[in-house]
Amino acid sequence: MKIQITSLLQVLAIIMVVLVINACNLEASKPTPTPVPSPIAPPPAPVSIQHQSIPIELPSEDSLTFGDQDTSPYAYRKIAPDGDRFLKGWFERPFNANTMDTYYPYLDILQVTIYQDAVWYFGTLQIKGTDEAQGFPATYGIELDHAPYGRGDYLILASTPAKGAWNTAGVQVWADNNHDVGNELIITSDPPQTGDGFEYLVFDEDEGGDPDMAWSRVVEPNTIQIAFKKSLLAGDTRLLVSAWAGMDKLTPAWFDLNDHFTHEQAGAADPGYPLFYPIKELDKIDNTCWMAIGFAASGGEPGLCPTYIPKEIGPTVAPPPPQQPPPPVPR
Repeated sequence: MKIQITSLLQVLAIIMVVLVINACNLEASKPTPTPVPSPIAPPPAPVSIQHQSIPIELPSEDSLTFGDQDTSPYAYRKIAPDGDRFLKGWFERPFNANTMDTYYPYLDILQVTIYQDAVWYFGTLQIKGTDEAQGFPATYGIELDHAPYGRGDYLILASTPAKGAWNTAGVQVWADNNHDVGNELIITSDPPQTGDGFEYLVFDEDEGGDPDMAWSRVVEPNTIQIAFKKSLLAGDTRLLVSAWAGMDKLTPAWFDLNDHFTHEQAGAADPGYPLFYPIKELDKIDNTCWMAIGFAASGGEPGLCPTYIPKEIGPTVAPPPPQQPPPPVPR
């Protein structure tokens, strides 16, 4: 009887061990639960800019008007006979590089007019023509020197401006806070460029301290208008002003362009400079010389527009032979 009880206990012990082992195996075989990801919060809705100050119509009287060469009559000859003076920082290059066989009327500035009221300066750029498909597929700008001594302080740019109401799309305001535009010799070419040009982005399509700082629009006929607040200049009213039209070479960090490029690299649009003609790396760009607003220029300001009559380039016509005096009347 004792042996039977012992055997029974042994059987029960074996059964208990088997049950424990099975229980452990069941626990180990349970699948690892898949973690449930936390819900992702939706991105914040973009803040809509509420413009408080929008330009209106220009004043009836302008403060300054100056012209620039119309290169279209000479385009078939692949030259710009006047206005392209690399060493002085004056560019008349509404052509492609090297062959100069494509003339871009939307890069040819004809006239610049400056207006002002109590709040705004307005710069209007009359352009020779448009691109048939895209209108004005370039960048247009106003450069300002408020010292004024010829070194640019601000560059206001409008890329691919559009017809219609004033808008800020494509409009930027750049500043040269460390005053290195122009290298050591202001305006005059002295490469290589040692600074970083217009390095500080003050305004970029609504973004900046003042979302209403600068605007652009296109009006007929072929005129680009750029408006910017007088507050940008902190009360300065003595200005030198120039205008720009360009493609990829109109890069704020490259100013002044005649320091960023050498004359050999840039080429020339005037065959009167045979060592450098034709246009090379510095193509598809036009600008004006400086003009003074708010003060009477002395004439010694670097880059100031000269007063002269543009030369005309045309077919050479031989002068008529001198006429012989009439014979004396017989007495």
